Amino acid sequence: MGIKAENLVIELNFGEETLKPAIKPVITAVQDTEKPVIIEGDALTDPKNVAQREKYIERIEVLHRVEGLLLLPVMEMATTKQVAAFYNVPHSTLKAVIQRNNDELEQDGMYLAKYSEIKETVKMYNASLLESGVGYRGAYVFPKRAILRIGMLLRDSEIAREVRTQLLNIEENTETSTKIIEVNKEIELQHEVAKALISGDLMALAQATAKVSEYKNRHIAKVEGERDQYKAELDVINGTDLISLRNVGLEYLDGISSANLRKFLQYQGVLSNVRADGHYTANVKYAKYFKLSTTVKNDRLCKTLKATREGAIFIAELYEKHNIKKSA
Repeated sequence: MGIKAENLVIELNFGEETLKPAIKPVITAVQDTEKPVIIEGDALTDPKNVAQREKYIERIEVLHRVEGLLLLPVMEMATTKQVAAFYNVPHSTLKAVIQRNNDELEQDGMYLAKYSEIKETVKMYNASLLESGVGYRGAYVFPKRAILRIGMLLRDSEIAREVRTQLLNIEENTETSTKIIEVNKEIELQHEVAKALISGDLMALAQATAKVSEYKNRHIAKVEGERDQYKAELDVINGTDLISLRNVGLEYLDGISSANLRKFLQYQGVLSNVRADGHYTANVKYAKYFKLSTTVKNDRLCKTLKATREGAIFIAELYEKHNIKKSA
């Protein structure tokens, strides 16, 4: 049976002298006929799915829909022990998640705080700190972003599953609202077309029809705009006056292949014989004649060594001198 948690609050632990061990969060159900949306296979828990988790990481308000999260007063952070209690998992399970996803959690603000730092900030009794999971060597502390990310990573926790369900419900509601607005806008534009058609106003009809077409094609226009902007950025990076070695061979050297041209330039000491970062590069003396060009291939950025116009002329002259010397 699915359970949804709504309109619940976080209870803060302001340092009672004795804390209940392993407090189990309580989820209070709210009557709702809408079924929660579930990602197949709990995609959020996939260690490789960082981008998907980043999409939801700001939604810390979902933690307020589940009762039982205790935080260190003032710091508004939780220790490893408190996070494990909140998600009702063993300390060892949480420790394993932290080790596997340490980089993500550190970006969210998790860090190892010293005992003295926590004691000075929180002003709790030593006994209360120890019971909260703060040892004399310190403790890892987690802000709400990091606590939320752990909820996206834990597999075997009912509380974590509920947190993920709440995240997905928020997204579904947002997407539904956006679609409703878009449909209403298109209906409004179609009404303008019908109104102009009935009135017989050809000018108004043409304008209304153009608006409908523009609205329907807005996504295409956005993609094309982004593509043009990206191409412009590449032009800035690459310059607009670069020539591939293949075209240098075709335009300046009677069709010599790029592979043979590269070998010739390596023999002449112009290019290095060893790849650097996956590319053959020009030796320092000749660096001004070449540049690495960035292109997109199969949705990936690729770098290719190209010649400047000045470099193409230099290569042509070098090749001609070589042939003259060879035939002499």
